[in-house]
Amino acid sequence: MNHTAFDEIWMDRSAVLSAPDSYTLDFIEPPPSLSSYVTTFFKFRSDKEWIKDVQPANTGHMMVFLSGEGEARFASGRVDVRQPVSMIGPTNAAMQYVVNGPLIVLGCGFTPIGWRAITGLSAMDSADCFADSNAIYGGAQNSFFADLMHIEKSKTGADQYRAMTDKAEQFLLSRLQPVQPRHIEIISVTNAWLDATLTPDIEDLYAQLPVARRQAQRVIGDYFGCAPKQLMRKYRAVRAAMLLNDPGCTDEQAAKVQDLFYDQPHMIREIRHFAGRTPYRLSGQEGTLLNMWLDKDNIRELRQ
Repeated sequence: MNHTAFDEIWMDRSAVLSAPDSYTLDFIEPPPSLSSYVTTFFKFRSDKEWIKDVQPANTGHMMVFLSGEGEARFASGRVDVRQPVSMIGPTNAAMQYVVNGPLIVLGCGFTPIGWRAITGLSAMDSADCFADSNAIYGGAQNSFFADLMHIEKSKTGADQYRAMTDKAEQFLLSRLQPVQPRHIEIISVTNAWLDATLTPDIEDLYAQLPVARRQAQRVIGDYFGCAPKQLMRKYRAVRAAMLLNDPGCTDEQAAKVQDLFYDQPHMIREIRHFAGRTPYRLSGQEGTLLNMWLDKDNIRELRQ
């Protein structure tokens, strides 16, 4: 699909954004063996002819398309076509997508360490695009895909989810590559820095790292897909959207969220860029697909 065709579908008002009754999305806790590498598994299903929506900026993902075909448009304007086993690099802005259904997907989100350990790719080089799953997995992905298709057709409910995640666990563990201990230390410090506050100071990060500033920037880019300043903006905006998306968010909490930004227009721009909606379009939209992605209980890597 070219940019023009994508825009035509995206602007078609008859193809509405996902409504609560148009899909099911279930999140599944990863097994302990993958807890350092995978944030969550998820199973998505929709019987609609067309699905179009937005996924907020996030860490790298794997999405196995058991049914349905589609395209995603990234911040650069690049449009990529899904592969049966699609590897989506870390995204530094909200990602629009259009899918011809019915759609059935088993997916998982990776930690920064997980993306590198399983794909062997630099997050900076693979950010905001689909990575080549053939280059990552070779022929092994074909048997993995066939196994998941068999499970989809032969099992249901909890038995199906357990069988699929067991199969995915075996597949992903077999792909693990060693990660340098020094890099693990740098990413651990960076994660703690991100978790300390919604507006962490860049200089505080560099002061805690065991390497020089330039090397730290390179390593952080290799695992997170962007420089520390951009990383802070991404996590601040998506976490702010998560807080505003929470039905229990009080007026006082919402005011504190706004104080994280220079002013209200700045908050609106940042949340729209990284989360895909303005704060006002997030409110009152319980049950929509984007709100499910922004639920604080679903995405472990971006929680605080």
